[in-house]
Amino acid sequence: MTIRFEAITPPDSKIIQISSSHLLHMEDIFYIRASQTTRRNTMKRILVTVIALGITGTAQAGMINVSCSDSVNSLNKKSAKAFSVVCPVNCKTGSVWGTDVYTTDSSICVAAVHAGVIGTNGGMVKVKLLSGKPSYAGTSRNGVTTNQWNAFDKSFKVMK
Repeated sequence: MTIRFEAITPPDSKIIQISSSHLLHMEDIFYIRASQTTRRNTMKRILVTVIALGITGTAQAGMINVSCSDSVNSLNKKSAKAFSVVCPVNCKTGSVWGTDVYTTDSSICVAAVHAGVIGTNGGMVKVKLLSGKPSYAGTSRNGVTTNQWNAFDKSFKVMK
């Protein structure tokens, strides 16, 4: 499948947004050819021709495409030790309890933005399950405010 589109992207970008729900990771791209044309006093426009193996399967094997509101509990992953997800763009609001370690009913992607693992452009997040804690502190970071909570049976932390 060949997909052609024109985009202005930073040269160090590792994720290309195809639509609001599809992110194409550079690791999944079979071939990229970029050509640049520059005009005096104008922005550089980059024409990217991407030949990919398919858009619907952009997540690597074993990765789960999630929504901004998905939690460990909603994905039925409480018995897993670790797993990876792909978060969409603009996950800035949602229910999150904790700081650095979060309750399993917290939004994974919003927690990842709070922790600084991803920005609002979305991306891949590794989730590691932990035992519960006696309390969870709420804080504000990276444009996300989390809530405090008392004891909870399971927890998770997010990593790149």
